This record gives sequence, structure tokens and C-alpha cells, in this order.
Amino acid sequence: MLCRLLPILLAIVCLSSTAWADTAKKPQPKVLSDELSLLWIVEERIDDEKTDLELLQHAMQADLYKIGLRAIKGTKAKALAKPCDIEAMMKDEFCASIGATDADIVFVATVDSKAKVKDKRKRKKAKKMGYQVKVQLKMFRVDEQRYYGSLTQSSYATAGTANLATQEALKKIVNPMTMLISIKTHATMSKENVAQIYVSGLPSADQYNNMLLHFPLIDVVSEARVRNLDPEKGQVSVVFSGTTVAGLSRSINKSYGVGLKTTVTGPMKLDATYSPSHAFAMLSHVYEIKDNSGGQRTGDAAKLKVATAKQIDALWRYSKVADTGTDTYSPRYATRFYNDYGGELIITGSITRTADVYFLELVAKHHKAGEIARVKKSDPGNIDDWARLAVIDLGNEILRGLDRKTNRLPSDEREQYRAYRNQ
Repeated sequence: MLCRLLPILLAIVCLSSTAWADTAKKPQPKVLSDELSLLWIVEERIDDEKTDLELLQHAMQADLYKIGLRAIKGTKAKALAKPCDIEAMMKDEFCASIGATDADIVFVATVDSKAKVKDKRKRKKAKKMGYQVKVQLKMFRVDEQRYYGSLTQSSYATAGTANLATQEALKKIVNPMTMLISIKTHATMSKENVAQIYVSGLPSADQYNNMLLHFPLIDVVSEARVRNLDPEKGQVSVVFSGTTVAGLSRSINKSYGVGLKTTVTGPMKLDATYSPSHAFAMLSHVYEIKDNSGGQRTGDAAKLKVATAKQIDALWRYSKVADTGTDTYSPRYATRFYNDYGGELIITGSITRTADVYFLELVAKHHKAGEIARVKKSDPGNIDDWARLAVIDLGNEILRGLDRKTNRLPSDEREQYRAYRNQ
């Protein structure tokens, strides 16, 4: 009998273990790919009396910040919220006075906290008071001027005062509210949008082409197309996701290579001016790191290639690594690398040995100016530090090399480099 029951017992044990494991995996809120500014507009009532304690905002601030929502505070927040009609917004009507540069997201909420015991005399005698709290929240995306989600949560808590009881009740619903907010906000940010950028100061088609090469290197951008080449007021359509149009503007402005300084002028619209100094950004490709130390560091050579590429991207604010997906582009094919990717630099390296000391040598070759930099760094004992220290030196030497060979650069690149050095 036991033998026949044993498989059933084992199955029950396995199912129980699986169920326990599943419940042990607590779901986590979705973190946004770009930090967004958040404006709260809240009507808060305790026992039907309006308060200005901002209990909901304080309760949720830390958790929302962790997922990428940074609250606008103080006088600025109050000034932005003042013209808005909460009642209308709770009916999904957007507040037209809020612009895309004011905030990325708006949360409109009502907080209604009521005592379980209605008799005030009895509440005064009690050591603790119980309060039922109901929160209704609407979410708006400012650049689209539209409502994108809502939620309602209720909670109950007891404490020595009405304010404390309300506070404790809100703490209990922070996690489920954050989870729902993160899911809905992540969903609206994940969908692709198209922004129109109106550009002034780009005089040639070559400069437009150079700009288009760099747009996809911005994390939030998937595609860019020129609609109008007019040097006085050109037009570029940019497909983006993961942020708002204001976030797109911020990303473009801090990105070297595109060469645009943008401002948001309306829903999905930006004005931009061309900046030569901002356009300077050399696309680079790390071709290989050889082991010339007698076969002692072959494994480290491969690791150094990866580490060097990462350090170039991280430390050179004026440079980006071009992901060619292949090692075809050796120094012999620097011109082809430029024609195919707009890549200016090919970087090679080798590990050498002198006595008992190992050195990493890096060489940078420009597609027009030829070799412009060569550095040598001894091994500090750590692959990442080795690459980082060598790349810092290489970056400085590249500038010196370009200073010496500026006249050998293409005219657009020469203008950009001189503007960059003179800023």
C-alpha cells in the first residue's frame, strides 16, 4: 500500500515546493529606461476637510524614484498645479496649461480618509483611531496631452491621530500602487512615437548625413529621416521610445555627434540649431589586441579588446564605439569603414613584454590623417584598470595628434574639431 502511495506523496511534496517557490518570487516594479519628471496634483481630505499635508506624495516618493519618476516639488509644483481643475482631470481631461518642458508625467489624485467611528467624542476618548483611506489616481503623459491609466486603492489603519492613521494606511498600499504605476507607465513609454525636429544652420547634405549616422547611437532613438534639406529650416523625423519628447530633447542635447541643440516647442515638435562643437564625435572601432608577449597573455588579449572598447565608449565623451558586428575593418580598410559607417578611427593594440613587465600598446589610425596616437601602459594587475588607464592616455594623445594634423581632416570634420577645441 505504501509503495502505491509513495509516488502520490512525492508528487504532492513536489507540487507544494513549486507553489511555495512561486509565491516566494515577489514581482518587482518595472524600472523606466529614462528618468522622468513627475508633477503631482492632489486633493486630500481627512474627515471631509481639505488638508495640505501631501501624505500621498511623501508615502510614494522613494518607491517612485526607484523606478525612474522624480517628483517636482515646492513652489514650482504648486505654480504648475494651480490653474488645473482636478475634477475635470479626474474625468480624463488634460490640463492645457502644463507644457512638455514643465513635466513629463502628471499624476492627479484624490485621497479620502474617513474615521471608522463617526462620533467625535468617542474618538477623542479612544487611544487609537481607525481610518479608512481611498485613493483614486489618474496618469497623464504631457507630450501627448493624454490620459494613459488609472487606479483605485483602499486601505485601513489605526493610530493615535487622524493624520498618523491616514499615513499608516497609505504606507500599506504603496507597493501595489507602485507596481501598477510602473506597469502602465512602462507600457506607454515603450510604444514608438515620431517627433519632428526643425533644424536651422545645417548648410550641406553631408552634414545632414553625418547627423543621421549618429542619431541611432542615442539610446531612445531607433530611426531618423531627413524630410527637408533646407539650410534655413530643415526637417528631420525621429522615431523614439522609452521617454517623452522632452526626454528625447535632453538625450539629443547631451549626445555628441548629432550636433543639435534642441528645445521643445509643442506636442512632438522640437526646434534645433546646429552646433559644430557639439557635432564633433569620432566613431571608433577596436579591431584587435594581439599577444606579442610570447604567448603568455593570449587569453588576456581577448579580454583587453572587450575592456578597451568599453572604456573608449565610457571615457571619451567626444567619441562613440561603432558596432560593426565584424572585425573586417582593419587599418587597411579604414576608408571602407568610413564609407560604410562614418567611422573615423580604427584602434589596434598589442601586449608586449620587457623583462618581467607586460605592456598594453594602443594605436589609433584616422581614416584621413593616418596614425594620430600611440600609447604604452604597464599592467597594473587588473584587466579593466589596464584598459581604462591606457584609454585615458590614448584620448589625450588623439587630441594632440589631431592638433598636429587638423589640416588633413575633411572640411566638415575640421570645422567641428576646431569648434570643439576652441569652446
